[in-house]
Parts: sequence; structure tokens; C-alpha cells
Amino acid sequence: MKKTFILFAALVFIVSANAQITLKYADYSAWAPETENAEKIKETSVYPNFSVGNDLTWNLDTVVYDTSKDYIQPRVAFTDTINFPGASFSDAASYSTSSLKYFIKLIRGLDSTGIYNYGEQIQRQAISISPLTGGATDSLIILSQNVKYSSRSKIIQFPATIGSTWSTNHQYSTKLTLTAALMGLNNALVQRKSYETNIDSVIGWGKMRVKMEGIGVSTYIPVLMVKSYKIHKDSFYLNGSPAPTSLLSAFGLSQNMESNVYSYHFYRSGEIMPLVEAVYLDSTFSSTKVDVMFIHKDHLTAEPSTGINEMYSENLISVYPNPIADNKIYINIPNMANRQIHYKLTNILGQCIYNSSTIITNGTATIETNLLSKSGLIYLHVFDEKHNLIKSLPLIIK
Repeated sequence: MKKTFILFAALVFIVSANAQITLKYADYSAWAPETENAEKIKETSVYPNFSVGNDLTWNLDTVVYDTSKDYIQPRVAFTDTINFPGASFSDAASYSTSSLKYFIKLIRGLDSTGIYNYGEQIQRQAISISPLTGGATDSLIILSQNVKYSSRSKIIQFPATIGSTWSTNHQYSTKLTLTAALMGLNNALVQRKSYETNIDSVIGWGKMRVKMEGIGVSTYIPVLMVKSYKIHKDSFYLNGSPAPTSLLSAFGLSQNMESNVYSYHFYRSGEIMPLVEAVYLDSTFSSTKVDVMFIHKDHLTAEPSTGINEMYSENLISVYPNPIADNKIYINIPNMANRQIHYKLTNILGQCIYNSSTIITNGTATIETNLLSKSGLIYLHVFDEKHNLIKSLPLIIK
């Protein structure tokens, strides 16, 4: 069963001009888990080709993003240290085949020796398999369980700098039940036994800039380039014995099923998510063999340009109507066109209830959300393209 793409963990590092970059535990003290956002490079576009070496410059300011979907990595604090000693945060992830998919929490943590995967936490999930088996009540149940790895899987080893390498091996078991009437199975126990090897090496460092959709390009950011190779094998058991080939074939599976993942990660200071993650179809790491490529879009600084906040005083920016009556808010900035703004809605306690961005067209932008259908008092905060606050005001919803 192949592990699908997730946005992998990264690490903070310190850099000085024309010097080797080192990732160290001490640099990570300010980090806290939060939901991360990424842009996916459009599959029909030309992917960048990454050179390998020291003191390089990688320029991704002309890539084309797939704007049809938001790519979000929910990352939250994790406190179940009884089942997973040493873990401190979790990431949302999934496993999938051509016909099945289920979701997990990937349990992670860091200490003075590195960042690690500890295991997985899974909530019960019921999947109908009627399209595969023809039985109206046939199902596959992923049981609620804590899946502990036999040993921690190392993502980053401290300290890490050019030439550093590390590798880990671990195994684990996931429990499911299968009901398939024609096969005579009723809540039969299924186990997926997984074996995984991870091999990582630091192969380059330099600086990188990326495209900021609707804004321009980022400043150049110091990055560390890590090459990752993952070997994943699965075996399947039915009621304690190897599952028959006929059963596995129905789900697009096979015994000792192997999948390999080849990827580059470009890590920047202060972030758990790589600035760029590129996943490849084979070991050539060629731009023509890219499977998927993401760019982390949070906490970027745009190259200097004239912003909204520099061109307009707060008094020239108006928001209407107030009170709100039709689930819409209009933001007016005179003589402004084709510029991005960011905004946030908060409740009276200051808690964020909605945030997004929009484009000013012909001096006006529209915010429309069903959150505006609930009566009460909220606050609207408007930011320029550099995330500088330019206006805050209370709004009444009728």
C-alpha cells in the first residue's frame, strides 16, 4: 500500500553569507506547530531542474501554480506521550492505493539528536467496497489504533550540514477488518505489515527565491538541500495467514508490495515545512520525472515594491455596508487595480474565525462567506500584500 504525499517535516538552521549551513537543535526553540499552507506547481508547467552543490542560487520566480485547490498541512501539538513518549506534534497524512484511501495522524517530535516520526494514530474509518465486490454491505474497517514504529524514523539528524548523511529502518503493523459476502468473510482480521528504510543526505546549500502568487517574488532565502530516498514494503495477512493473491488483486495489492519515493527538500531557517519539496518518479531526479512539487507560501517576504500601505492612508480605505445584511463585505481602495490584499475576521475575543486573500479590481474587492449569516459583532482586519496591517474595524451582522 503506497504512502501518499504529505508535506514532510523540516528544520531550522543558521546561515551566514558564503558559509556552510548547519541545522541544529538550538535553532528550533522558537518553533510551534501551526497549520501550514503550500502552493502546488501546475502539472502541465515546466518544472525547475535543481543543480547540486555549494553556494548555489535557485530561482523559482516563473513557476505556474495550480490555483484550483488549496494545499494545507494541518500540524498541531500532540500530548499523548504515554503511547508515544517523546512526541510533541502531529501531521495529517493518508495511505492510499488505486481503489482505497484512509487517513492518519503522523506522530512526530524532536530532541537534541534530530526530528523523528514515532508512529501513527488512526481513528476508526469505514470504507464501502461494494464497487469492488458487489456485496451491498461489504466493507473494510480501519480500526481505531495507535501504530508504534519499532524504532523512530529520523527525518533530520542534528547537527546536519553539507556532506551529512543518516538512515533509519523501522517496521509496524496496521489492523483492519474485512467483510466480503462472496468470499465468506465477516469482520475477518486483516494486518498490513510494513517495512520502511529512509536514506537522507545533505547535498547542497545556497539561496532560493520563489514566486508569490498575486504579489511578485520573494527575497532570496538561505536554504539547505537534502536528498531523500524511501523504500516502503507491505505484506498482508488474513486471520493470521498470508492473504491469498486473489483477494489482494481485487484491491490492487500484492505481497511484498514495494514503493520507492525519491525527493529533494530545501529547508529554511525557522520553518518545519521545506520551502520546496520535489517528489520524483525515479532516481534520476530529472525535471521531466517530477511526480509533484510544492512551495511553502507562509512567512515569505516579497522583494521591495510600492505597497498599498505606502500609497494610501487608512482614511482612504473604506469598508461597507456596516451593518452587514447580505453575507457580503466590500473593501474600497480608490484607483487601485490588480493588487492583492489579505484579510482576517475575528470574534470579540480576538479569535480568528476566517482568513483569506483577494484581489482589488477597479478599486473594489468583495468578501463573501456564510460566516456573515450569523448575527453579532465581528472585527475585520485588512493587510497589504506584505501582511502589514492597514485597517481594522468592527462590523455588525444583522
